[in-house]
Amino acid sequence: MDKSSEYIRTLLSQHDPLTVISEVQSKHGLDLPNVGAVYPLLDFQGFTRHDVHKACLSAITSNILAKINDPEFSVEQFHKLLNQTLPHIMVPQLQPIPMALLERYPDDVNDDVLKMLKEDPALFEQCPMSVKRRIWKSDEAFFQTHLLRYFNTYHHDTKLQLMLRNSKPERVSEVLKERRQHPVVQQLIEIIGRDVKLYTMFTEMIRIVFLSTPHPILSTLKFDVLMRLHEDDVREIYDRDPCHKLTWTLNTCIRNQSLDTARINKIRECFDDAKREPKLYADFALILMDPATTELLSKFIVKWIRMSVDENVSRFKTCGKPP
Repeated sequence: MDKSSEYIRTLLSQHDPLTVISEVQSKHGLDLPNVGAVYPLLDFQGFTRHDVHKACLSAITSNILAKINDPEFSVEQFHKLLNQTLPHIMVPQLQPIPMALLERYPDDVNDDVLKMLKEDPALFEQCPMSVKRRIWKSDEAFFQTHLLRYFNTYHHDTKLQLMLRNSKPERVSEVLKERRQHPVVQQLIEIIGRDVKLYTMFTEMIRIVFLSTPHPILSTLKFDVLMRLHEDDVREIYDRDPCHKLTWTLNTCIRNQSLDTARINKIRECFDDAKREPKLYADFALILMDPATTELLSKFIVKWIRMSVDENVSRFKTCGKPP
């Protein structure tokens, strides 16, 4: 039971109900000139006090939100209004106001407020993404906890796993599109935005999980998040990822179901870079274990082996002796 309900219940248990109702209406009604003359008219029209107050609150909230979004709304006004409304942030009807303030000036929210928001899971979920990003960047362990939830959801998606196992070459473009529209991929893209630090934290976390449990589904997730950033032209992020060139090349090969000399040379260049920076091997392994990538490479390796065998058999038949 909330405080207001408890307050009214206590009054009703101690005093005459009609007297309590009259006192509550008088004390907590609208503080407007001549409102006493307006209430009877509204009562006559069939409007309850709840209806009236709810409509007034909605109108006031809309007006305040409009002022917050006004270009002339200053930082000074932001701090003043936030201090006034923050104590009521847990009231659902009033919560839109402090949340709009947080979204308006996310970089001006002080650390104490960020800490308060972080410590209440329900409240944190309602925060604007810009504020969430500030909190995540200030507490990597907190961000990792959130990432693990997304990783687990993605990992246990049986529909996704079935799609990856049963993918056919003729449906490859459709499958790639479905993969990159997966809710977890879209949520991660929204979380990362254009923030280089958050993407770095994401890649470090997925690398840690992959090194401990190298499951192909993690490869698919990293592959698709990186390619979504490429497709969305978030150059400031994907240009910094040493896996981008390899992933982009493999993505083209998978989509076209081809692996020509030019693409092979690009892949070789990536591994030449890894020779100079050995830690890239782990990052490349994360990309190469994607099921679509594994299937493509396996198919062409088998094809080349068969071609080599056929060529040697033909040569043997022609020359009459083993090559």
